[in-house]
Amino acid sequence: MVVLLLTPTVLSFLVFSAHLLRAGMGILIPLVLLALGLLWLRTPCVARFFQLALLVIALVWGAQILLIAARRMADGEPWVRMAVILTGVALFAIFAALLFETRTLRRRYPRRALV
Repeated sequence: MVVLLLTPTVLSFLVFSAHLLRAGMGILIPLVLLALGLLWLRTPCVARFFQLALLVIALVWGAQILLIAARRMADGEPWVRMAVILTGVALFAIFAALLFETRTLRRRYPRRALV
């Protein structure tokens, strides 16, 4: 069950790696892929790290939607399909972040008491 719940996180990171490669930032891909190795650790900070990273990834996709749509509109090219696809990718990353709040992943990555 844990593997199924972590699959969207892994997929989001892999798709983001492909985006980095296409954007000419391939040098960052090993860092992104190495970060996935943190999923083996069972500490609370791992869950928070991935939630934050996935939300940042979703924001990057949102920025890309705006940039690409503006460029395509200026060139008179179609942009709606691209916006729908990238919105889906961003929402998938948010969904992956929310999965860390499920009971199964909260047991795998227990939260520390605040007091």
